[in-house]
Amino acid sequence: MNAMIKNAAVAAIMALTGCTSEKKGLDPGVDQRVTAKLQRAFEEKNMEKVPYLLNFGNLTPENDYYLTFYRTLGEARLFVSDSTSQSKANNKENKNNTATLRWNLQDQKVGQLLRKLQSDKYISLFRQECARGILARTNLLNDNSGDAQMVISKYLNMIVDEGMYAPGLVLYALEKLNGRWSAEQMAIVVQKVIDGHSNGRLNYDQAIAEIEAKAALTDSDHALLASLREAIRENDIYINRLTKFQFSEHAPELSLRTMPSKK
Repeated sequence: MNAMIKNAAVAAIMALTGCTSEKKGLDPGVDQRVTAKLQRAFEEKNMEKVPYLLNFGNLTPENDYYLTFYRTLGEARLFVSDSTSQSKANNKENKNNTATLRWNLQDQKVGQLLRKLQSDKYISLFRQECARGILARTNLLNDNSGDAQMVISKYLNMIVDEGMYAPGLVLYALEKLNGRWSAEQMAIVVQKVIDGHSNGRLNYDQAIAEIEAKAALTDSDHALLASLREAIRENDIYINRLTKFQFSEHAPELSLRTMPSKK
C-alpha cells in the first residue's frame, strides 16, 4: 500500500473507528457502522474527522518511520490537554466532539518543534501534521480575532506549500479568511487544491484496490474500505464547494503579509 495512504488512512482511520480485529467474518455490520459514524461527523463538521493525506513526495520512509514520527510528536506533547480541568471543560463545551485545545499554546509548541526539526529528513511531514493538528484539533477556527486570522493563514499556507491533500481543511480555513485575503490569494489556493484532487483520488482508489485484492478480508479491512470510500465522497463534496467558492472583499493589511507561494 502507498506509504501516504498507509500513514494517513490506515493508522489514523483505524484509531477513529476503533476497529482493530484481524479475525474474519465476526462483525458483518462494521462497514455500515463506520460509514454512519463518519457521515455523522461530516454533517456535524467535526474537524478531527476531516480526511487528509500527507504528501511524501519522493521520500521513502524507513521501516520504523511511523513509530519514530509519532513518538516525536507525542514527546512534544502536541495536541493533548495539559490539564484534567481543561479536558473536562473541553468535553462540556464541545458538543460536536471537536477538539477545543487552546490554539495559542499549541502554536507555540509547534513552532518550537519545527525549529528543532528543521534539518530532519521528515520535516515536510512534520509541517503537514502540525498544520493539520492546529486547524483540526484546536479552537483556532472558532476564534475570529486578528491574531487567529494570521495563524490560520500561516498553517493554511503550510498545508498548500507542502502539497498535503486535505480539501476539507482548506475549505474551512478559507471560509474563515474570506474577506481577509484577496480574491487572487484565495484563487491560487483553490486552484492548487483542485489540481491535486485527481492524484489524491487515485491514491485512495489504489488503496481500495489493494485491500479488495486480498484473499480474505478482516473486519479491519472492511472498516478501512468503508473509511476510504467515505473519504472519497467527502473530498468530492469539498472540491465541489471549493469550485463554487465566493470570494469577498478583503482587508489589505492582512493579505499583503500572507501571500501564499505560487510555486
